[in-house]
Amino acid sequence: MSRSPVLAWVACGVGTGLLCACSQEQQESSASVVTYVSTQPAQVASAEGEVARLQAQVEDLRSRLVQAESALQAETERRLAREKEWLEYTSGIAKMESLAQGLPKFAVDPAVQPKPEPSTSETDKPEPDKTETNAVPPSQADVTAVTRRLRTLLSAEQVAGVDVMELGNVQADHVGPVVLRILDANGRLLSVLAADRLRLECSRAGRSVTLVLEHGYERRNGEKLAFTGGAVDADGRGGVRTIVIPDCDPRPWLEGLPFLFRPEALEPVPHDGSISVESLRAALNVKLREDQLIGHWRVDGIGGVQRSVLYEVAFSQLDEKGNIVRTLVADKATFAALSKGVEVLLEGGAQVKVDSTVPFLDGRYRLVLPRADAEAWRAARIPLLE
Repeated sequence: MSRSPVLAWVACGVGTGLLCACSQEQQESSASVVTYVSTQPAQVASAEGEVARLQAQVEDLRSRLVQAESALQAETERRLAREKEWLEYTSGIAKMESLAQGLPKFAVDPAVQPKPEPSTSETDKPEPDKTETNAVPPSQADVTAVTRRLRTLLSAEQVAGVDVMELGNVQADHVGPVVLRILDANGRLLSVLAADRLRLECSRAGRSVTLVLEHGYERRNGEKLAFTGGAVDADGRGGVRTIVIPDCDPRPWLEGLPFLFRPEALEPVPHDGSISVESLRAALNVKLREDQLIGHWRVDGIGGVQRSVLYEVAFSQLDEKGNIVRTLVADKATFAALSKGVEVLLEGGAQVKVDSTVPFLDGRYRLVLPRADAEAWRAARIPLLE
């Protein structure tokens, strides 16, 4: 049976429509596939770059961790070495004490035993010198008390950076051997100072106390460094190290630890009472202020006066803003009139700056005040050498 022309046309139209629809869908699908394929390599490259960056960051953190662990291990080994050295030192001291206690006692032949000295009556005994009694060092049983006293004085002056670990035998003017720890502001260990002797020095006028460590060394970061200023022995010890405590009243130190000072430091400062120390200091400061050109000098302290000599004096040089440039500390000071001005002669002292202390050359220092009026100084009852 033959198809109708109308149906054939409809069929043809329907087929053409379907064909057109299929062709359009294939084009859209092809377009979407092409677009997906074209953008996929860029995204992969970006992801690979991000992964590589993260891997590099992980490797950097791992390297830092390894370095930190190595530094921690090295610091731990140094700390253990310091503790081992300290334990060996304390055990050595303990062995020495035990050996001293275990020494045998030998019998003395009565025939060679010395005869006792005849006893003197109570009235014949001389009166004890109070100065010498105070300067007598305590027995070895009181070393712990001396250590505690030294720590108390350091704490009272707020010296938190010095920790007294051990004091040895107490002698007439020193104690030793000694071990001190030097700490930072946070209490962390910086170094260890070990010395054969420790003694004290002070300046009443300069208001300072100095810890003098002799013949020793400093152990810092595992290195052993001998003190400077002297010969070094085979054990790496030598020289002198000083620790200055500025703005410190030395009187509590002289009263608490007199046996660690030299005898001359315990002697009273000469003073004849002819003039008040405070009034003399005030008169000097008035005259020194008149002599200023760029800054001026100021008398910070006078220990005593005997005729024309001032003892235990301290002069500070001030700039135009009133800041201290340096301080001159001396055992004695005298004033002499010049044709123009006044000369100040300081003996037995040092120049003290923020970062250094330099002794006077040949023990003397001359300070010339060219604008000072000698007659005005005499009128102010300032003693001048004739």
